[in-house]
Amino acid sequence: GGQGKTIGYGTFISLLNSLRDYFNYSKFEREVQEKVFNKKPKKMKFPLKFGWIPMLYSWKEKAWCIKNMGPDVRNIRRSQMFRANYTDNGSLIDVQGYLKLPSLMKGLFYAYVFFLCLFTVFGFGKSLLMKYAPTLTFGFFSKTGPTRQQVLEGSTKLTFYAEGWKNEFEGSLNEHSTRPNSRLKLTINGP
Repeated sequence: GGQGKTIGYGTFISLLNSLRDYFNYSKFEREVQEKVFNKKPKKMKFPLKFGWIPMLYSWKEKAWCIKNMGPDVRNIRRSQMFRANYTDNGSLIDVQGYLKLPSLMKGLFYAYVFFLCLFTVFGFGKSLLMKYAPTLTFGFFSKTGPTRQQVLEGSTKLTFYAEGWKNEFEGSLNEHSTRPNSRLKLTINGP
C-alpha cells in the first residue's frame, strides 16, 4: 500500500529458523532416510521444469519469482517416500513453490535478505541478525510490526498451477506414456 511495507519481527525469526533448518539437514532426518525409507520412489517421467533455479522470470505470472524455501516441498517428498515404502500406490506428484515479486529491485532486496539469512547456519550469525534485524533489513522487518494502515492496505493472493491428464489412468500416474494434456489455474484472493 501507500504506507510501505513492514513485516513483523516474529515472521523474521520464523524465516531465520526455517532457513537454518533447510540448510542444516538434521541427524534425525538422515536416520529416518536410512532406516525408515529404504526404497526410493520412482523418478517422474515428465518432471516439472525449473526445479533448481532460485530466481526466474515467470511468463505465466509476468513477474520475477523466487523459490520458496519453506518446508512444503520437504514434507511432500517425505509423504512420497512413505507411499513408496508402505503402500502399493507408486503415484508421485512434482511440486515447486515460488513467490511472486512486485519488481526486480524487490527481488534483489530479497536476495540480500536471503544472503543475510545464510548467516543463520552459524549460531553467532543468527544472534546478530536477531539483535539488529531492523537495521540490517533497512526497516523491512521491524519489532514494531506493520501499522494498522499497512495491515488494512495489505492483501494476499495465491495462484496455483497444476498439470495432469484428462483421462483417469488405472495404474500409477508415473506410467503415462504421454506428456500431461490438461492444465488448471486456481487463484485465491484474500484481505
